[in-house]
Amino acid sequence: MFSAYDFVNKFVNKSVVQRDTHASSEGAYDVYVRLGRARLCMAHGAARLTRPRRYRRLVLRACRSFRTDMLLCQLSDPHVTAEDRLAYGVVDTGPMLVRCVEQILRATPRVDAVLITGDLVDLGTAEEYARLRSILQRLPMPVYLLPGNHDDRAAMRAAFRDHPWLASDDQFIQYVIEDWPVRIVVLDSTVPRQGGGLLCAARLDWLNRTLEEQSNRPTIVALHHPPFQTGIAYMDRIGLAGREALEQVIRKHPQVERVVSGHLHRAIEVRFGGTVASTCPSTAHQVTLDLQPEGAGCFSFEPPGYQLHWWNGGRVVSHTQSIGDFAGPFPFRPKPTGLPS
Repeated sequence: MFSAYDFVNKFVNKSVVQRDTHASSEGAYDVYVRLGRARLCMAHGAARLTRPRRYRRLVLRACRSFRTDMLLCQLSDPHVTAEDRLAYGVVDTGPMLVRCVEQILRATPRVDAVLITGDLVDLGTAEEYARLRSILQRLPMPVYLLPGNHDDRAAMRAAFRDHPWLASDDQFIQYVIEDWPVRIVVLDSTVPRQGGGLLCAARLDWLNRTLEEQSNRPTIVALHHPPFQTGIAYMDRIGLAGREALEQVIRKHPQVERVVSGHLHRAIEVRFGGTVASTCPSTAHQVTLDLQPEGAGCFSFEPPGYQLHWWNGGRVVSHTQSIGDFAGPFPFRPKPTGLPS
């Protein structure tokens, strides 16, 4: 698996930019990148190359256009707090997200993009979003955000003004990412100041129209609230209203490979609308697995985690990865002792 970022870092940053440094300041040095249908002309020598980051983004977009696979990393429910506050009085969520980011940066192959499915911060304050931004800025790949019930849309937009897709809808935060082999459709399921979610007629109509636009492209739909009952009674009481109508919409569009969500702070999968719907672990605390009908709402310090959704050119394969330092890896067939190396 070959990351688009690996390509740009290896070939564009080194081959193109370094070769440009030897070009004449009077002449033009043209590099044509033919990748699938993408054709980019990068002109002028180093003396005139004043916007290398822009050219890097253009080449990266070209790389995406011919890719047949992609690796999408899903994080969820980091609940980042202000520096001097612990979530629920005991969870130091900021450093936990830092550890997650560090693990993503160490992993190979590098993921192509990161999707965070809501509850980005704990109280929806500007201070929390500033801290979240400072943690996420270490990630060199695109990061796509969507709101959860702990988020504030206005504060979220203000903190991430350089994410234009957050303002693509006047009322809701919902948008489409077209840059990858798999289309990413972000759906806003939140209701201000309420724990539960809602998919009203306007949001469902937007989703249906969006999916109709490109019915032949594999698609991942993302929202915060899971569109199904989980059996964890406390969380189901603050679940998603309108999930039956959502299932009808999804069933009409067989190109939907996954419906991914958060909110539950643990990994759950179910058949839904002719596809698979799932929830992602939290990068912080996990909701306790209690399937009793009157189970109380509790959380625990089970290992945090994230998910990797790999599009291999034909289908989405999903993996759940724990966050932490663990012994290993160890080979299944250790080399016998006493043999020459």
